[in-house]
Amino acid sequence: MNIEQAKKINIVAWLAEQGIHPKGKSCQGELLYLSPCRQEKHPSFSVSPTKNVWHDFATGEGGSIVDLIMSLRHVDVRGALAILANGDNSLYPCCHLNSTHFVEVDGNKERIQIQAVKELRHPALLRYIQQRCIPEDIARQFCKEVHYTNGDYSFFAVGFPNANNGWEVRNEREGSKRTIYSKMYSFVPNGADNVVIFEGFFDFLSFLAALPDDKRQKHDYLILNSVSLVKYAREVINSYDYSTIYTALDNDDAGRKATENIIGFRLHGVQAIDLAPRYAPFNDINEWLCHNPDRVFDGQVRASGLFP
Repeated sequence: MNIEQAKKINIVAWLAEQGIHPKGKSCQGELLYLSPCRQEKHPSFSVSPTKNVWHDFATGEGGSIVDLIMSLRHVDVRGALAILANGDNSLYPCCHLNSTHFVEVDGNKERIQIQAVKELRHPALLRYIQQRCIPEDIARQFCKEVHYTNGDYSFFAVGFPNANNGWEVRNEREGSKRTIYSKMYSFVPNGADNVVIFEGFFDFLSFLAALPDDKRQKHDYLILNSVSLVKYAREVINSYDYSTIYTALDNDDAGRKATENIIGFRLHGVQAIDLAPRYAPFNDINEWLCHNPDRVFDGQVRASGLFP
């Protein structure tokens, strides 16, 4: 890929793939965003859909998507082109490397510092992925290996990026669910006319594992990362012209309440379908998957009517 080819990549679509959506529009027709690399309450980042360029009013930076990748990923032109050519378009929270965050886990505040974000390769993490019944190729496509410190201790985990430049991290050793930086949903668009909504990213990965390869891009995917973020589902749904919403949340009280909230949006012309009864009595899709390994990868799952 050369620089002219890279500049043709649509910035608005690329940001949407990272779960970043405009908060408004200027009088000149530019789309206004909260900055993708810092916390702010008022939009200071704009994109011109017609010119396909961006501008950061706070820093004065701007330009093409190549310039954006260079700014966000701290690479040169050659590095930016390599990232785009390899389809490695994720907005990693690189701007938070080596910065300290205080996060709350099980009621306790912990001092977290990200040290590195790598391709998912560590044998212990690949073993953990296997224990969760997720195919390695799917995990590597959507997850990274995140190394971080918690006080004086070092850890590494499977990391799933969210829309606020944070990471949902899981590993076998620590056990608890953890978010580094700040909790937010994750969004994976495929240009589909429907969206499937999950509670956690392992359910999302399990859903992909249970579908034939050619069916995986028939849906957009919204991962809440917490049922407390169900309010953001309406924001994402309203940004796209969906005909159908599928909810695939947990079969517990919190999951059922969140499902009721989403179905209660009653958006005009949008059909809402709850998939949870289809994988009951299991609590979630990942649990169902681990109890039905013989029904994966052969197309029988879709034929059985379990998933759309």
